[in-house]
Amino acid sequence: MIHFTCWVLVKNHNFDDLPTYVEMPEKEDLPENTKKWLASTKVVQVENFLIKRKARQLRGFSDNIIEYAGRIAPFIKNHRYLFFVVGYKTGFLFSQDAVTTLLINGENVGRSHLACALLRHYNIPARVLLVNNDQGFWTQMHYMVEYFCPGYGWVLIETTGGKTPYETKRQVINRVCYPKDENDTKWDYIYPFMKGEERWFWIDKDAVYPYYVDCNEGSKSQMFCEAITNTDFQTANYTITLTKNVFNYYQYYLGKDFDDENLLHFQNATDYQKRALDILIDTNIIENYLYYMNLSYEEYQLIEL
Repeated sequence: MIHFTCWVLVKNHNFDDLPTYVEMPEKEDLPENTKKWLASTKVVQVENFLIKRKARQLRGFSDNIIEYAGRIAPFIKNHRYLFFVVGYKTGFLFSQDAVTTLLINGENVGRSHLACALLRHYNIPARVLLVNNDQGFWTQMHYMVEYFCPGYGWVLIETTGGKTPYETKRQVINRVCYPKDENDTKWDYIYPFMKGEERWFWIDKDAVYPYYVDCNEGSKSQMFCEAITNTDFQTANYTITLTKNVFNYYQYYLGKDFDDENLLHFQNATDYQKRALDILIDTNIIENYLYYMNLSYEEYQLIEL
């Protein structure tokens, strides 16, 4: 096993600019690159009559996407009693497809499939996200959903917590699932008793199935919120961009054969990176973080190969 730690800067979006009313879309009016997330799949059964009936019940007489999504989220959160009694008590996990989740309920992956099915029924593109999220304690892999709001963009739903919109600061997105991926979001019919969340945590490109670890052994991926800092939007954008640039340099030069002068620049650059990270975690002062990251960036630029 290879153990490693990574720190990720997450810029928050609280969706305070989300309109209160957006009309249900027609398929032909959607951007072409979103239409793939309207598909009906083995686990997101958009055409099933039970899904259609529940979608009609939740929509009622509303033609407002925002209102409709706001009804789906709490419905999925509160619709889980039978699953906990039957599923967890017996150790048997039912299929994590949308229809089974509607009838019995399932884990967070099943709830994400159900949300996608209900949204797609009304031509609202919806996609499953595989994330690490911060729940106030360590957390393993988790599944969430984004739906596309015309004229605005993708809006996050926390299907397990029953909240939408959901702020972006609480999770790191590891994978955006395409419809072809959905049959492999944890549940499939080859492994009917899976209990873990990490189907995509590690993938062997030559394997038939992704690497999988049963989480009875304990999660192999955990997330903690190390620091929270407040700053203006412009500074946040600059911080994210600078961090990406420094890390790109680090990736490119790591393992290169350097002469003495270039090696000194590389060592200086990585030392400044470490100082910047320590400052951000210990003090939450973004200005000092930027000071050392800029020094690191300048050292990388001095390297000549």
